[in-house]
Amino acid sequence: ATGPGVSVLWPIADSPMMIPYALYAILLSLPMIACLPRRRLAFARGFAALLTVAVFALAVVPTSASAHRIAMGTYVRGFEDSPGLLDRYAGDVGRAPAIIDTFKRWDVAPFYPPELHEIASRGAVPMISWEPWTSDDHGFSLAALAHGRYDRFVRRSAREAKKWGGPILLRFGQEMNGSWAPWQRGRNGTTGPRFVAAWRHMVKVFRQEGADNVYWVWCPYVSNGLNPFMDFYPGGRWVNWIALDGYNWGE
Repeated sequence: ATGPGVSVLWPIADSPMMIPYALYAILLSLPMIACLPRRRLAFARGFAALLTVAVFALAVVPTSASAHRIAMGTYVRGFEDSPGLLDRYAGDVGRAPAIIDTFKRWDVAPFYPPELHEIASRGAVPMISWEPWTSDDHGFSLAALAHGRYDRFVRRSAREAKKWGGPILLRFGQEMNGSWAPWQRGRNGTTGPRFVAAWRHMVKVFRQEGADNVYWVWCPYVSNGLNPFMDFYPGGRWVNWIALDGYNWGE
């Protein structure tokens, strides 16, 4: 038995019902005692008692892992228009998220103050998933981005972030090693070096504008042999946080 207990029906079935270690130890010791000869009964009772106490102690003493909290994040569809959805989510899970993600395409301003305020007022850090395409799925050339063609938009966005002042996680072009969006591998002329050049150029522009409150999140799709991602890594000087996306495809 490992973890907080043992599945009652394992290995016959994966049951969500779990029982405490102490009860499990007692139930385990009873058939052992019943099967022993009478002359060994006293010894078995003492052994079972010690086993129960030891297992119970292991169950109640907190481990180093349980002493640490995890910063849970979330994306709640529609919260941009109905911020109350964030409160409903926190109530449902019994805990307020530390990070709240929102998706922004390049035909809208990425840093919208009222939206950022709704997130920050709940004690969370906003994460902007900044996707270089429009609402009609038109992609922007990363090569052109790297050469400054979109600097006007990028600089304006950097100034807006700086004006906001609070910490912002900026996740640009996530899953860049995939092949299902215009900024990804094999799409719209995108390669690893072009993505890296575009990323570094944008970081440089934000730094020139003094938007030091923006933290850059590099987030590839999980490498499963078909989606290598190291060619897309801009380097430690240009990345503040590393993330990883993976999907459960229901199989």
